[in-house]
Amino acid sequence: SGMIDYTEFLAATIDARHYLEEDVLWSAFCVFDQNGDGQISQEELKLVLDQDGVSKILGNQSLEEIMKDIDLDGNGQIDFQEFIQMMRK
Repeated sequence: SGMIDYTEFLAATIDARHYLEEDVLWSAFCVFDQNGDGQISQEELKLVLDQDGVSKILGNQSLEEIMKDIDLDGNGQIDFQEFIQMMRK
């Protein structure tokens, strides 16, 4: 009919919002992934977290505790899916 109904409109809007959210999360992930290999190492995480202001937000949580919480598969690296899960908590 050339027209979309309300359900189709909502589905398209929600889907678009999901992709926009992933774009924002990817941009944030890339700030941490400084060598561009698609993984965040403990060293890369430390570089970002050592910046002024960031450590104040984290309080007393150690780098090792942060890695353990985020690195779900325990391989010593944070991939994009693990990063997404952490950001959505």
